[in-house]
Amino acid sequence: MKKRKVIIRTGKVIPNTSMENYLQNCILPLAYILLENGYKVVFQTNVKTTDFDSIAFRLQNRRGPFHILGMLFDELQIAFHTLFTKDQVLILNMNQLLPNILCAKNTIMIIHDIMPLEYPAHWPLLHKYYKYYLGPLLKRCRAIISVSNTTKRKLQEFYNLKEDKIITIYNGIKFSIKEEDVTTKMNVEEAFIYIGADLPNKNLRLLTDVFAELDERYSLNMISGCCNNKDVTAAAAINSNIKLMGYISEEELKQQYLNCKALVYPSFSEGFGLPLIEAMWYGKTIIVADKDYAREVCEDYPAIYFENNKQLKNAIVMSQEYSANLDLVKVRKDLTSKFSWDKARQSIFNVLDNIMK
Repeated sequence: MKKRKVIIRTGKVIPNTSMENYLQNCILPLAYILLENGYKVVFQTNVKTTDFDSIAFRLQNRRGPFHILGMLFDELQIAFHTLFTKDQVLILNMNQLLPNILCAKNTIMIIHDIMPLEYPAHWPLLHKYYKYYLGPLLKRCRAIISVSNTTKRKLQEFYNLKEDKIITIYNGIKFSIKEEDVTTKMNVEEAFIYIGADLPNKNLRLLTDVFAELDERYSLNMISGCCNNKDVTAAAAINSNIKLMGYISEEELKQQYLNCKALVYPSFSEGFGLPLIEAMWYGKTIIVADKDYAREVCEDYPAIYFENNKQLKNAIVMSQEYSANLDLVKVRKDLTSKFSWDKARQSIFNVLDNIMK
């Protein structure tokens, strides 16, 4: 009987990113579940995985042409380990930037978003990869895992994929009911907050334009990579109510949530939208763009939706008097039920196991 082997490809994982979070909370624990169920597990990654066999991850300094060379070299290595073995092999790609069209029929691809298709000017080279390479690869894959139904619908729309080929498996959240007393009282509300990267889908210009029109009663703390955006830095330089916090620790982030008046989230598009879930956990007011991703994540939570600058400005002003009267115990139970790393790991294992039977 053939040995069942799963090759897990992570690509280059950068510390303190969403991909490292996904690796640590989902993929690595999944690898141990596979071992416990008799699978052989092999990693191709730049992260040290002492309990597993590995395939060398070459050309780690991948910039410009070296990025393309590295991707081609990876594909050849994976083809060698897949085609010239007596094992029954399945490949799990942790994200969509891991080409292996030679072995696509033995691949499960996890898709987190398809932003380069939506914003070609920001990602001109990646746009070509998504448009001309990723589509044919996905059509040949054994299965596709999407982190949201919104991303699933976009995959169907852009690549004309069959609905039953794509399985939605939500990411988990880092909180648990046991971790923190659900009766925790929130601190004195101070500022509105925004958390996100410097990317075109984040709609940062709208955010700073609106707060520039408001007085000192409405201050905005901007957190994470968004502080590198030139429009954001320019707005902060001339508007004292816009404050750049940059990258902060987990404890500092927790305090920002506890102290904030509301989370303001103007993104045009998201693969998942983690800050929305974090704000819900703390029972905070959410002011968010009226987009599919927001409706999916927030679902029954009483978020305030807006469609343009005027509506956003009105929502910010009106939120001063807004009270949702939330049952925080129920909110947190619903969140941990819907967005569970345990559930995500088990669901991915079930997909793998059903294919390998």
